[in-house]
Amino acid sequence: MKRKRILLVIFIGLIAWGVFSFRNHLRLFILKGIVVHHSEVTHYKNIDETFFKLDLYTCNRSYKNSWARIYNSMFSDQIAVFQIPLNNYTFNNLVLEPIGSDEISADANLYFNTMLFDSNYIATKGVIDDKHLVNNINPHKKRIGIDKNGRLTIFTQGRNSAFEDVFQSPISLNISSPGAINMRKVNYRQFISIKDNKLLFIAGYNNSLISWIDVKSLMPKLGLTSIIALDGGASVEYAFEGKKHNYYFSSLPLRHVWFWKNSPYYIEGKQIGN
Repeated sequence: MKRKRILLVIFIGLIAWGVFSFRNHLRLFILKGIVVHHSEVTHYKNIDETFFKLDLYTCNRSYKNSWARIYNSMFSDQIAVFQIPLNNYTFNNLVLEPIGSDEISADANLYFNTMLFDSNYIATKGVIDDKHLVNNINPHKKRIGIDKNGRLTIFTQGRNSAFEDVFQSPISLNISSPGAINMRKVNYRQFISIKDNKLLFIAGYNNSLISWIDVKSLMPKLGLTSIIALDGGASVEYAFEGKKHNYYFSSLPLRHVWFWKNSPYYIEGKQIGN
């Protein structure tokens, strides 16, 4: 009898863990056909991690659909804005298995996934890794480049040959862009831009879902007029090592179990002098 009770407690605990861990995945399913109508974001916290700063914003969004509006009010989504001084880090573009042979370094102080890819893990836009054209698509238009010294920049003019690593912006948006219907729905999303020699990495904080409408509302507060959307959804994974705290998030719990959902395309950064 005692053994049955222990097994029952374990079973209930696993169910509770599963519901908690996948609560926003259920929300994605419920809201999959509904776009965000309007959003206002409010800054509520600043964290100084010495090597970078983190600003947190709350999202107050509305839907035209009344039940979606009521359902959304049960959740409290937050946007994280990591401000990373480019002079404090060296960067490296990574192409992991099954496309490449790179690995995220054990001493990397930050990393995040980047490119959209198809069912064969081929990036949908051009990627150059260590001067090697990865997917037979030459990066053009807006691109992220990393030179031989590990310096990262965003550029639209100039030759790819000036950089060791180059990848084309998966999705480029400006503040007047309406955004595709899918982008206006909540999901696990991440964006980057550069301002005042800082890399701005913008994503849902922890398990938060965000939409382009939320980020569009945030951009004037950051002084941004354009931004790059990276791969979102099941691929989202980021890690930032701070002086006080470490920040890690994966849109899939137990990511190694869902290996077929994992992105091969990442950027990593290492603190200079550490």
